[in-house]
Amino acid sequence: MKLDTIVVALDTTEYSAAALTGAIDLARLGRSLLVLVRALEVTDEFESEAPGLTERLEAKARSELGEAAAQASAAGLSTRIEVRRGEASQVILDIAAECKADMIVLGRLEVTGLKLVLRRNVVARVIRQATCKVLVVPTV
Repeated sequence: MKLDTIVVALDTTEYSAAALTGAIDLARLGRSLLVLVRALEVTDEFESEAPGLTERLEAKARSELGEAAAQASAAGLSTRIEVRRGEASQVILDIAAECKADMIVLGRLEVTGLKLVLRRNVVARVIRQATCKVLVVPTV
């Protein structure tokens, strides 16, 4: 199975760290391009109530993805960073379609309550609607 492009959905959780590690290991096998993705779910109301905060969140996300890109580069891999505003699963699916991804890698969230419901919705929607393979990486 040739994987030219792998989209890796990353947020600020430890589960994303597991996804990044898994994606790097997989990408090293085929020298795949890793497209590191962060979705910023902000509303117009949020932006009007906190002017400038969205730009700061975007800059922070780019910085954090830059650190992830450095890890991948240290493993000899090429990367691209994508930070976009929008609902997380839709951002992931859109970027995967645009770059003709061969696989999407997500971390598995192992929590309960509302966080589980919200995260499961993202993972479930990506799995249901993706036009490529999807790998959900558990934490160890």
